[in-house]
Amino acid sequence: MYAGRFNMAVVKKFLFATVLAIMAFLAFCLNSGAGENHKTVPVKVTAYSLFELKDSEGITASGKEPKVGYVAISRDLEKKHGLSFGDRVYLKGLGVFEIQDRTHFRKTNLIDIYMESYGRALEFGIRELEMVFRKKH
Repeated sequence: MYAGRFNMAVVKKFLFATVLAIMAFLAFCLNSGAGENHKTVPVKVTAYSLFELKDSEGITASGKEPKVGYVAISRDLEKKHGLSFGDRVYLKGLGVFEIQDRTHFRKTNLIDIYMESYGRALEFGIRELEMVFRKKH
């Protein structure tokens, strides 16, 4: 295979992931009401694993055991937007997540995604994404 050809398996996986992300966003919007009830804010997104929870005996700030699909939110985002444990947020390009943890008090404008693997969390790196959530009245 020469450099100009696409690996069809990779293209198919990318398209599948993109379609899933769009479907998750649409489901999020439909389940949460009309689009004008949503707010979009830019956030920094990182990932963490059970390794980082060792000081809290592997329990999230909400008292639950961590699992894929949970995120930690920085206190400034939580307070500024009235978000709380159990609320769902959509991270564009990644999908819908449930808030069940908080980041360290020094962290700001941050969403931290729980992953089962420390290695995958490191590979995730730091990303700038948009977070969409339902406005509270």
